Amino acid sequence: SDSDSDSDIDLPQPLPAIHAAVRNLDVDALRRALAAGANVDALDESGRTPLYVACHANPPRSMVTMEPPMWREKVREREAIVAALLRAGANVDARGDETPLKAAVWDRTYGRRCPPSDVVSMLIAAGADIEATANGFFVLYTAAQSGSADTVSRLLAAGADPHRRLRN
Repeated sequence: SDSDSDSDIDLPQPLPAIHAAVRNLDVDALRRALAAGANVDALDESGRTPLYVACHANPPRSMVTMEPPMWREKVREREAIVAALLRAGANVDARGDETPLKAAVWDRTYGRRCPPSDVVSMLIAAGADIEATANGFFVLYTAAQSGSADTVSRLLAAGADPHRRLRN
């Protein structure tokens, strides 16, 4: 019957409001989604949590042409989103292919154009695993590779092991 064949079709699901708010750096929409009971650890179509997406920080395409003052505003919005997710109880060590901390440490998009973000410090303060390993690399190594001396200093101050070695 036709109804049997319809059940075999996988239609794309709409993006949860919490993910749409995070991707658009829309703090007010995020607060509304959380107030409406959105699952703070809901997975998107790629298996990522809202906190991971916020920490990964691929900026909207429109930001590419923005001047530095507008970038600073977007960094502050990103920080507000991360803070709201952490206050709502987001799993700070939820994994997709890496943790939110590792994603935030690797992100170089914002750091090259404006002052460093506080996202890494916020995640550390929330208890993120500073020794987490993903894809064969640990957080301190990733910070060093990204070229951020400030982030390396923050991780070392939080107790990251400077003598840890990559495993072959």
